[in-house]
Amino acid sequence: MTTRVAFAIAAALALPTAMAAEPAQTPPDVTVLQCAHMVDTAAGKLLGETTLVIEGKQVKEIKAGYVDYSSYANAAKASGASFLYQKFIDGTCLPGLIDAHTHLTGETSPTGYTDQFRWNVADYAVRSTVYARRTLMAGFTAVRNLGDAANESIALRNAINAGIVPGPRIFTAGKAIGTTGGHADPTDGYRMDLQGDPGPKDGILNSVEIADGVRHAIPSRTDCTACHEAGPSRLSPATVQRPSDCRAAGRKFIGGLPMKLPTKRAAGLR
Repeated sequence: MTTRVAFAIAAALALPTAMAAEPAQTPPDVTVLQCAHMVDTAAGKLLGETTLVIEGKQVKEIKAGYVDYSSYANAAKASGASFLYQKFIDGTCLPGLIDAHTHLTGETSPTGYTDQFRWNVADYAVRSTVYARRTLMAGFTAVRNLGDAANESIALRNAINAGIVPGPRIFTAGKAIGTTGGHADPTDGYRMDLQGDPGPKDGILNSVEIADGVRHAIPSRTDCTACHEAGPSRLSPATVQRPSDCRAAGRKFIGGLPMKLPTKRAAGLR
């Protein structure tokens, strides 16, 4: 069965530069990839043997068949640039995939719910580097991260951008914003004595607090704001944040899915 290398270009380019932060090089790195097949998304066709030539982060040439790479290697050596050659005998190259809704700092597991009572923010941050690498190696070269617990995804994004750890390009909202008892409420479902009273600093906003909550997100240098249109309030009538509230606060709005919650949920009951 043909092994699908979800853009071998992405893995080949990202991994060597992501393993360690190095000074910028004047001559661009040169990569030659030879793939058994390539997906032409523009034409909607699966091509045969194809050679791709990449300089830096840009694909410069796409040629049919397996092209002799020695001339590219010699040119790179002459200019002082590093050179990488990869041949995927049974691999299929395709453009990097984009996942528009991820949470790279967490992973669903049988202990996921109870982990939050044992793990610290650092535990989630360290594990996120593993999830980021897996995501990249699965062929996703860019993701939009729509919510985390304590802005760990911002640190992950910065580490990837600095070349410290491998991973996809991340556009993150940091901590999501929502209403009390809604989708973004970290205490939703807790018993009453554990719920506390999360507010704007925790991403929990009701009515006019939306602007205050967005202001808390700005210093964190997020790429967007994830406003989850979910309510109602735990102890009051339903309060639903609207996209216009986020836009009025001057932020790029990414909306969550509206949710209908049972009446007893509004009272903090399961």
